[in-house]
Amino acid sequence: MKKMERINLNIGKKFNKLTILSYYGSIKNVRHVNVACECGKEKVISFGSVFSGKTKSCGCITKKYDFPFDIKKTKIYRSWRSMLGRCFNPNVKRYSIYGARGITVCERWKTFINFYNDMGMPPSDKHSLDRIDNKGNYEPGNCRWATFYEQANNKNNNVFIDVNGKKMSVTEAERFLGFKNGTIKRRLYNGISMEDAIKPVGYFKNKK
Repeated sequence: MKKMERINLNIGKKFNKLTILSYYGSIKNVRHVNVACECGKEKVISFGSVFSGKTKSCGCITKKYDFPFDIKKTKIYRSWRSMLGRCFNPNVKRYSIYGARGITVCERWKTFINFYNDMGMPPSDKHSLDRIDNKGNYEPGNCRWATFYEQANNKNNNVFIDVNGKKMSVTEAERFLGFKNGTIKRRLYNGISMEDAIKPVGYFKNKK
């Protein structure tokens, strides 16, 4: 197929952020087309560059991964890099409890843009990446943005106890009952039953 025929067949079609509007002409023996970018700007670009995907926008987006801002400075990018590091880099401090234990990252998420599209931006700076099943891998369906307290309640070593008919982790129970952090954990460590571990402090004073 001749190049002009290919151009005519692709008029009106969209390539990345660019839609080919019409044939412009030849510049230095290279055929160019008029394109409209998603940002609203129109521009003349070589057809081959648009068709091959080498040029993805009018130039309004120049950062890596086609973001209009420096994505490397965002929390989601740092979270992605940290995730890869602790799963694949033996020199990373926490590799011993992730990669060395067999925790890995799915093939799709080894590319940042896929991770971004699946997870989206974290709701706030207080949220970080968390695996729902912390025996599972980093992959769609097993990850969420969670706060420190939500993650604390999702650890492998959590002990769950019954408080007024509700199943809670030790961390949740301490917050619910207004105890100082570590109170219930310390009681359980000292051999106190789960039933007595949630009793108020006065209960133990009266038993003496």
